[in-house]
Amino acid sequence: MLTMGYKTSTRLVNYQHAFQFMERAVTNCLAKSKNIIWFLEHPPLYSEGVSASKEELLDRGGLPIYKTNRGGKFIYHGPGQRIAYLVLDLKKIFSPNPPDVKKYVYFLEQVVIEILKELDLVGVRLPGNPGIWIKVNDKSAPKKIAFIGIRIKKWISYHGVAFNISPNLDHFKGIIPCGLKEYEITSLRELGKEITVREFDEIFKKNFEKLLKKEI
Repeated sequence: MLTMGYKTSTRLVNYQHAFQFMERAVTNCLAKSKNIIWFLEHPPLYSEGVSASKEELLDRGGLPIYKTNRGGKFIYHGPGQRIAYLVLDLKKIFSPNPPDVKKYVYFLEQVVIEILKELDLVGVRLPGNPGIWIKVNDKSAPKKIAFIGIRIKKWISYHGVAFNISPNLDHFKGIIPCGLKEYEITSLRELGKEITVREFDEIFKKNFEKLLKKEI
């Protein structure tokens, strides 16, 4: 049986502190099968994934850069971007089937798509690029609203989803987000949608639990 816990932070959380917490949570999950989702926001910063290239850092603008072990490239984090760090035992989640990383990423994307549906927005996937985009109209390229980056250790997955509610979008101009030059970044606020972080957390939990029973 899956043991699931939730943690919520109302204050901005230092990136290094969050990373150290996840490392301890992975050890705890391995030993006691305790799965957790932590909802939080970081102060303004850039995180550098394992496949990031220095050429994708355009102008850090004085913001700190944290090198991390998640998949992906450079991402901006800051107030208004809600993060769900998921420390999950994929063997337990996929049981009795073998764990599947691609299917897990697809599952996280579907959670975001369902959240957007509740806000009358249509989220789309871009094949080969984890995350979710919003197709604003038929003439322009979709804009990215949610980022997914994970790390797997002994089939424990950590890191997770970063979702743009109302961050300062100008900070994304200091990098080539996810290494994709041709796509812009958006947020719920830019799209005319306003929700609180508390509302987002509840919608995320509801859809995560619903899809966990249905999709996996």
